[in-house]
Amino acid sequence: MIVKKACRRSTEQITGAPSSESSPAEEVIANNVDILTEILLRVRAKSLIRFKSVSKHWFSLISSSQFSTTHSRRNPKPSISGWFFSWKSIPLYHPIYNPIPQTITHSCNGLLLYEFAYLTPPVYMVCNPTTGKYALIPKPIEFSSGPKLLRLWGSSYLAFDPSKSPRYKVAFVGFYPGILNIHIYIYCSESASWKQILAPGTRRGHTAICGGVIHWLNDDNIVVGFDVYSEKMIKMPNAPKMLCDFYIRYFGGCGGRLILILDRNPDEVEFKILEMDKDYGSWTMECEFHLRDVMSALQPIAPYSGKKFSILSVVEEEEEKGYSLILALPGKVVSYNLQLKTWNVLRDAAPGESICDLHPYATAHPYIESLSPV
Repeated sequence: MIVKKACRRSTEQITGAPSSESSPAEEVIANNVDILTEILLRVRAKSLIRFKSVSKHWFSLISSSQFSTTHSRRNPKPSISGWFFSWKSIPLYHPIYNPIPQTITHSCNGLLLYEFAYLTPPVYMVCNPTTGKYALIPKPIEFSSGPKLLRLWGSSYLAFDPSKSPRYKVAFVGFYPGILNIHIYIYCSESASWKQILAPGTRRGHTAICGGVIHWLNDDNIVVGFDVYSEKMIKMPNAPKMLCDFYIRYFGGCGGRLILILDRNPDEVEFKILEMDKDYGSWTMECEFHLRDVMSALQPIAPYSGKKFSILSVVEEEEEKGYSLILALPGKVVSYNLQLKTWNVLRDAAPGESICDLHPYATAHPYIESLSPV
């Protein structure tokens, strides 16, 4: 009861409400670092940024790397607070790279991975948008030893699990067309160094990361996996063969599971959502939906009868509410729940912006509040 009361009164003071003389219980809490820390560890990250202005003591406590790491470990899976889009980036200032266009290539548990376009070798930044802190990843020297085509045929990802470690890894998976080797480059924040790994096989267009494992399709349309944490290929002896890229509308992680959305009949625009089982033995169909039904539900906000759209992401909702699709439609990006048939507008197109004229691999990256240091 004391903790609850103290937390409420502290909130009143922070928001500008008049404060009275401190009670004995409040003084005990204010002078006990352990109790105060335990209270603050239960507060969402964005509020803690504002709480730094309460006092020098609070600023020092909340700003410490130990507190940030503990807060992230105690709150490993907060809810999604917003979205970043791969074609609309937030500006970051760096004295060398600021004039160069930046693109968000991936997000993971509160951290964003930036890539500076038009640079060879590529330059990366890892950013925490909640705290505004970011780290420039040193140039991977190994990239320079291969043909520039490697840069053009690759995908970059973050692997970060604050419940296990405050360290993160950046992974780049690239390939030379026609060469039977996948070139994987791993950057570890703990050692601040890159490592090159050659994996056997080939890679097609679609890649996805789920649970720290990067998945891609080989030339036989069979899923192949590489574990970023162990830096080893995953054996998938029973991985089922998939349809060609033409039928794949989405391939990515959702709730810790690998999700595939297929368009088996482009003329009718009928979709199936498949989920890979844990031993990679088969795909299980989770649900089906028709684009006509989705567009009918969205008529009040996006009157549209065509077939031009993009699936940017898939989210598994809480309390067994099924899947929500993040869709790019002409003029809008919306979230649509397949089970409840409800929608929410995430953003409208800016003047002169054509949201639907996107690259086939355009994505939406969830924004999760976090104090994780970079």
